Amino acid sequence: MAAAVLLAGGCGKFVREELITMQSEIDQLHRQVKDMNAALVSLRTLVDQMAAGGYVVEAKEFTDEDGRGGYTLVFNDGSLMNLYSGVDGKDGVDAVPPVIGIGQDGEDGEWYWTLDGEWILSPEGERFKAVGVDGITPQVQLMKAEDSEETHWFYSMDDGTSWVDTGFNAKGKAAVEVFSSFEVREDRIVLTLSADGSTLELPLTGKLAFNVELALNLEGEEQTIGQGETLPVRYTLSGDVTESTLLTAGTDGRYKTRIERTNSTGTEGIVRVTAPDPFVEGYVYLTVSDGKGYTKVRMLNFHERLFRLPDGSEIPVKAAGTVVPVEYQANFRHSLTFSEGAADWIQPMTAGTRTVYKISDTMAFKVAENTSKDPRTGIIYIHPEENPDYVVATLTLVQEGQPEGEGSGAGTGE
Repeated sequence: MAAAVLLAGGCGKFVREELITMQSEIDQLHRQVKDMNAALVSLRTLVDQMAAGGYVVEAKEFTDEDGRGGYTLVFNDGSLMNLYSGVDGKDGVDAVPPVIGIGQDGEDGEWYWTLDGEWILSPEGERFKAVGVDGITPQVQLMKAEDSEETHWFYSMDDGTSWVDTGFNAKGKAAVEVFSSFEVREDRIVLTLSADGSTLELPLTGKLAFNVELALNLEGEEQTIGQGETLPVRYTLSGDVTESTLLTAGTDGRYKTRIERTNSTGTEGIVRVTAPDPFVEGYVYLTVSDGKGYTKVRMLNFHERLFRLPDGSEIPVKAAGTVVPVEYQANFRHSLTFSEGAADWIQPMTAGTRTVYKISDTMAFKVAENTSKDPRTGIIYIHPEENPDYVVATLTLVQEGQPEGEGSGAGTGE
């Protein structure tokens, strides 16, 4: 019996380890799909910029939530492209995914999409352009192969309406590469395509010295926002502002922006940023142009607002006066407002403070004695300091009344 128990325990451990390994491989494959689709969008952005004579005005280093680093390329028209400086993953048997890239036709000079160095063709034998209004962006996905239990890489050239099997097995932990490398030099960005080893180059220019500065009422480039929240971001333009100076706002396609001028010269105003519902992280970039082709870009990355009350949002309070401490987690500077009449007997003893991402803290409230026999309820509304119209959380204090036949002690000589 003891041996059987030991064997069962060992089998259970083995099964758990196998499940953990399988889940790790599944997570890796999902990451590959996500990374490859993002890289294809980046490649399409790159060739469009090349065709339009675009140039990079800034290359900003970043680190994502998984610790991977790269660069955000900011183009002269204000558009953005993220490129990772390294490629994750390990080589695996029968695990190399398809390499989708682009190639330039030697005769017409146009750029077309390729698969492992060969043109991707439609059923009619036509190639797919990668540039301009007729250009498209491929998508990749993992799907079950026809008449097989294997999972293969598929690609779509019609926005996911139909899918083509590449024949590449998805088993394993292979790296996904569209760009095998890229290099930020003093005067240009150099990218090497995995498909054929060819390089693409974009000029990196420092012609951004026009004297117009953009100031915001927000601190830093990492901001928080709630789902569906419209956050007013106040701006001020200073320096050599002229009639041709223009401020525009762009997003990653999921956030919405609206610019409202608050003075006649346009040097002051509000950029209203609305987050999607349900919430997803995203970014907004503000571009200042001098009207002569030079721009400055400021990018704001948005995370979800966090305010958590671990013990619930309703707290019972005795009739006698007391101090109520409340533990919470937050990642934004908050302010408090009260329901009607609640501020007469609930006094905050701590103020909202600037907090780093996901910090724990404690706030306290001094609650006056309830001299009435009737219970009373006070609601505390918690909202961002810069946006009092958006309530992130509520805290309710329910104070009991005096027991029958008892009072507050008034007239007893105490």
